[in-house]
Amino acid sequence: QNSNTANNVGGTIEALAGSTVNLGATVKGGTLSTSGSGTIQSQNGILDGTVSAVSNVGTLDVANGYDLFLQGAVDNTGTIAVTGNSFVIMNAPSTLSGSGTLTMDSNTAIFGSGNSFTNQSTIEGAGTIGDSNPMPIINTGTIIANQSSPLFITPNATGFTNTGTLVVNPGSTLKVTGLLTNLKRGTLTGGTYSVSGVLDLQASIVTNNSNITLSGTSAEIYDNFDSVNALAALVANSGKGVLSLQNGQALTTTTNVSNKGKLSVGTGSSFTAGGSFTQTGGTTTVDGTLGAPSGVMVKKGTIQGQGTLAAVVNSSAVLTAGDSTSTAGTLTISGSYTQNATGTLDIAINGIQVGTQ
Repeated sequence: QNSNTANNVGGTIEALAGSTVNLGATVKGGTLSTSGSGTIQSQNGILDGTVSAVSNVGTLDVANGYDLFLQGAVDNTGTIAVTGNSFVIMNAPSTLSGSGTLTMDSNTAIFGSGNSFTNQSTIEGAGTIGDSNPMPIINTGTIIANQSSPLFITPNATGFTNTGTLVVNPGSTLKVTGLLTNLKRGTLTGGTYSVSGVLDLQASIVTNNSNITLSGTSAEIYDNFDSVNALAALVANSGKGVLSLQNGQALTTTTNVSNKGKLSVGTGSSFTAGGSFTQTGGTTTVDGTLGAPSGVMVKKGTIQGQGTLAAVVNSSAVLTAGDSTSTAGTLTISGSYTQNATGTLDIAINGIQVGTQ
């Protein structure tokens, strides 16, 4: 209770089935555990992992109207549930690690008033990470927006760095309302972005050097600053870039586009360049439709698949009918096809059935 401190290093605080631990003191180190319906409920409790990490292996609830304070290392392999109008507050720079999940409701927040917060675990839900008392935010774990209310990431001027995974479920929105440090001068570097809803950024992506998946007809990365699709100005998918369009996603740019990394257009999906599409390395797999009014040029690397190239195609590298050189498939070209001296056409033949053998 209150200002007391429990030195729990090497020890366990446990709520057995049907029991509740009301945590209103400082707990230094050790383990918080629950059994069955037992719960540990934070009533302005402090988890102090500055010397020895505090581990939560059970159910830790941050009750409506109360807060949970963190400082140092907290390892969560259970569940931390932040509900109602409750907050998780950094008293000092803090790191949340572990295979567990911290869940948030729409009126909840995680903030630090300048004390940095590093997520190496999983955070999901809605509400705000940063709030009106923001801090530097680093994500090397997973952050998931999975409610109808938005999940906001609002760092201070130092910014938000994502080398982990951001997931936006269908019907959900994840809004990064401050600086995303790994999006500089139009180049997105590092991190994985799995988007089935709307990912809202403050700038457009001209060069992709990260891992992006857009799945579904409503999936979009949106440039809120310029009020446009953040990928409409895409010029290059670089050597480390992965761009995957799946489940009916249709992406159209206003630009000439080149691919040196890995680009996948799934069945029923489409990618349309504003001008030309140039393969300069890597692999483009087209099981849907790839369109380019100024033509598709295969200079290096491979274009493969069993979809449609809706363009004039000029090849000086590798064009493969099917998703690999050992798998048969039917690749349709709706324009003319020119193969130059350095070009290679790969068609797997293992029988008389067109497209399957």
